[in-house]
Amino acid sequence: MCGNDINNILAGTRVCMVVYSYYPMDQRVRREAESLSKSGAIIHVICLRNENETKFGIYNNIHVYRVPLGLRRNVGFLQYFFRYLIFLILSTSALVRLFAKHKYKVVHVHSIPDYLVFCAVVPKLFKVKIILDLHELMPEIFATKFDISMDSKRVGLVKFLERTSVRFSDFIITTSQIRKKTLSLRTQKKDIAIIMNLPQKDFFKTRDMRDFIEKNGLRESFIIIYVGGLYPERELDVVIKAMKYIEVKIPNIKFVICGTGGDEYVASLHDLIKDLNLEKKVLFVGYVPQDDVLNYIDLSDVAICPYRFYPKLGDVLDGVSSTKVFEYLLVPKPVIVSNTSATNEEFKDLVSFYESGDHKNLGDRLYEVYKNGDEFNKMAKKAQEVLFKRYDPEKNEQKFLEIYKNLITR
Repeated sequence: MCGNDINNILAGTRVCMVVYSYYPMDQRVRREAESLSKSGAIIHVICLRNENETKFGIYNNIHVYRVPLGLRRNVGFLQYFFRYLIFLILSTSALVRLFAKHKYKVVHVHSIPDYLVFCAVVPKLFKVKIILDLHELMPEIFATKFDISMDSKRVGLVKFLERTSVRFSDFIITTSQIRKKTLSLRTQKKDIAIIMNLPQKDFFKTRDMRDFIEKNGLRESFIIIYVGGLYPERELDVVIKAMKYIEVKIPNIKFVICGTGGDEYVASLHDLIKDLNLEKKVLFVGYVPQDDVLNYIDLSDVAICPYRFYPKLGDVLDGVSSTKVFEYLLVPKPVIVSNTSATNEEFKDLVSFYESGDHKNLGDRLYEVYKNGDEFNKMAKKAQEVLFKRYDPEKNEQKFLEIYKNLITR
């Protein structure tokens, strides 16, 4: 079915998305919402509310309803579930109120948590189609966050909630083949679609970065860039140690970090930087709007996608579907990625790999890019051609819209 046919079917279709995050900060939610909107659907989003945000807003034709709850990540076991429960109650109330007025045809719930899908219990009674979009696998995230075994009773409860949430939903979406395989084994659900986290070029706007370069003393520097969340699993501490290890060979090295994260982990990074006397070599930019991301990547000599490998979890949390690598290669820039079986299979001969947790090995990879920049820039151009041919963002978007078309027409 061609794009015009899908647009005809989706035109006027009312969809409500629910996400335990801020909008439009969550890139995947924004891409999916705007793809549907461009195809004629009417999109509402229920999300968290930051302290500086209003209860209601319109962003690129998306109606955003914010509940009075902000994002907090550094919480204990009980608070972890309590805050999800509070959002479940608030989003359920908001959805019931909005559904009474707008009569949605589809409710699209983004995980985590998986059981947020039960906010759609009332619309489901009225035969509304329910999509559960699993950005991550919650049992693995939970086990990693609290450093407990996948066989523990607490993780068993999370697995039960995952199974129940999947069975409640009409359609399941996830981000990679690995996550689909793991999810199918645990839930016995076979009909799971993969919609990858691929960036869309029209999300980005070019701007002059010369003032930023001068203000931060980046001229003539060898710049490493990282864009993303600042959490322990991203092992930015390993990157900082690698800088210290290699700074004698690369005296003009600088590390630009774009993103926000857990207060405790960010504080530990600042302490590490101070201990290693790297204050003048590491720059925290903070949150960067999605429109602006490529401008920061374009400043760099090498982009990094670090990920702490958890042997007990295998490759499920290896970040294989991460948007970061694809964003880096949109420019393109040489990329260094944590080496796991999945990332090696995905990006073999297209990026440089380092052993997760090994700062000396990472430092050596950085020095290789520093010494052989032309060679690695050619690799990046090749990677851009290969990956965006293999994983075409437009085909990925079309596949997503086909899911909606099939749900609505069946």
